[in-house]
This record gives sequence, C-alpha cells and structure tokens, in this order.
Amino acid sequence: MSKKDEYAGVDEKYIPNNEVEEKNESGKSKDGIKTAKKIAIGYVIFIVVLFGAIIASFVGIGIFMFSTFNKTADGMLNDFNEKSGTMVDNFNNKESNINLKEKEEERLQKEKEMEALAFNVDIKGMQGTQSEFRLSNYLDEVVTKNKTNSKHTITVTYKETTTSSEDGIVKIKHSLDENAKYEVSLDYDSDGFINKVIIKDIVK
Repeated sequence: MSKKDEYAGVDEKYIPNNEVEEKNESGKSKDGIKTAKKIAIGYVIFIVVLFGAIIASFVGIGIFMFSTFNKTADGMLNDFNEKSGTMVDNFNNKESNINLKEKEEERLQKEKEMEALAFNVDIKGMQGTQSEFRLSNYLDEVVTKNKTNSKHTITVTYKETTTSSEDGIVKIKHSLDENAKYEVSLDYDSDGFINKVIIKDIVK
C-alpha cells in the first residue's frame, strides 16, 4: 500500500487512491444534481408563489371594485330613494297645502254667506209691493244699517234721487204718499249683501 492509498470503509479495507478519487468525483456529481434539483424546486416554488400573488392581487382588485360598485350603487339607490321620498313628501305637502287653502277659502266663503244673511235678514222682506207705512219702516232700517256697518253701504233710489246718506233717505221717506203703494226691488253685491234699494211708484 502506497502513501497515496487511503483507508476506506468500515471493514478496514484499503482502497487505492485512484478509486477514492473516482468515488469522490462520483459523489460530487451526485451533489451537483441534488443542488440543481433544489434550485429547480426553488424556481417552481417562486413561480407558484408569484402566480398566487398575482391571482390574489387580481382577486383583491376585483373584490375592491365590486365593493366600490356596490357602495356606489347603494349610494345611488339611497339618493334615489331620498329624492323619491322628498318628491313624494313635497307632492303630499303641496296637496295638503292646496287642501288647506281650499278649506280655508270654503270657511271664509261660508262666513261671508252667514254674515250676508245676517245683514240682509231685516230688510230682505221689503222686496215686492209695499205700503207707505211698511216701506217707511224698512227705510229706517236701511239708515240704521248704513250707520252701523261702514263696509256695506245701501243706496236708495226713488224717482230722480239716489242717496246713501241718512238725510237723503229720510227725505225720500217723507216724500212717500201714505195712500199709495210702491214696488221695491233689491240689488246685491258680489258677496251677497244688499247694496241697493230701488223704489218705484205703482201707477193705477
């Protein structure tokens, strides 16, 4: 056994140096294949991870866009509902206001009608044929109404005289013939109040 020969193996056999070197070179070759396999596996893992990351990114972006779209859609729907609700409320309010206005107008009209009835009740009976006595009493009532109600003045017309003053109506009353009969007609204003008394002689 030369100096270059080495002790190899557990069975205490000596192998020549050239065989040891061949063995070492074979071992190195196997180690290189293992290293290449490890590198290849590493590349595969890297590619898989990279591909997974890309897919995850796309999924994340998709989820984000879907979520954003849903939020936008929900916002638009909420805005639409709010605007629709506001429009409905406005319509209901307008309709309610119109109803209130109509009711208020009806109430005011009824008040005017009642006021006109109360105003007319004492003199409405003078319409038609009247004696001097009854007509004189009605003319006194007209004078009283003109004194107490400035908003609704009654004008009396007889022959050539037309007046609403107390003195003028009294003069007409005194000019009536106690033995004669008279035809009386009444005019009304737009609110239903008597505003004119027209007296005419009845020709026999």
